[in-house]
Amino acid sequence: VRADVHLEVGATQESITVEANATQVQADTNEVSSLITGNQITQLDTNGRNPIQLATLMPGAASSLPDFNAPTALSSNNNISFNGQRPQHNVWLIDGGENYDRGGGGGMIVSPSPDSLAEFRVLASNYGAEYGQASGGTTSIALKSGTRDFHGGAWEFNRNDYFDANNFFSNMQGTPPPKLRYNAYGFNIGGPVIFPHYNHDRQKTFFFYNMEWRKLIQGNQINVNAIPAPEFTGDFSALATPLRVPTTSDSAAIAKFAQYGLTPGQAFPGNKIPAGLFDPNVVKLLQTGIFPRGLNGRKFVG
Repeated sequence: VRADVHLEVGATQESITVEANATQVQADTNEVSSLITGNQITQLDTNGRNPIQLATLMPGAASSLPDFNAPTALSSNNNISFNGQRPQHNVWLIDGGENYDRGGGGGMIVSPSPDSLAEFRVLASNYGAEYGQASGGTTSIALKSGTRDFHGGAWEFNRNDYFDANNFFSNMQGTPPPKLRYNAYGFNIGGPVIFPHYNHDRQKTFFFYNMEWRKLIQGNQINVNAIPAPEFTGDFSALATPLRVPTTSDSAAIAKFAQYGLTPGQAFPGNKIPAGLFDPNVVKLLQTGIFPRGLNGRKFVG
């Protein structure tokens, strides 16, 4: 059975819908500030797990921080300047309390664990009078607090030279890379404080505890001109410039030089200094091993 159905062409319609959230303009104050939330902190890598490096991400910040910055207190030699202001004019706050070493030229006293931070805020300029302790930047760190539910976590960050490629100088000398053992590990836990007949609805009192340990063994290299081994015995024959006997009017010194057939002002034969002319204190110093020995003055790496 054949059934023909007639279809009519409907009206053509086109519509474009644009949805966007309007940029919220902060009109309460004219401060220039930046905020890094706790979730962002966990996703940002800091070389050494020192949260102070987060401040270098802010507009107008300039610093002398090293590439690797261990999570210790910030020193006055490695500080941060905001908008060209003196680093000593900054102030550092943790939960509103001053975390500032005024006797250390603007350093920060305590470097908290990044896993304990709820937010990291930097006020660069034009901030309100409640932050009136500094003319530079004000860094305000807020620590995490407990929530209605119990939450906890544990972590370990590890670095080891076993996983590292050798550097140029060690590879050239055939020595292993400098030792590096860096372990940062810890845990935290937070939640409501519950006692019999108190806070069973989990609405009043909360706690948060964070603990982190840091262990660092960081080797180094010495790249210096080594003293050729023959020179330890007074043999400077490899030098092109002649060594001359000291000129002196001391009769005792002149007599001592004469014992070895030496004349003040004349060159040492073969650029070799007799062992009898060595100062006993110098001999003891050379025997301590603090001066690297080399062959023909080549570079020494240790």
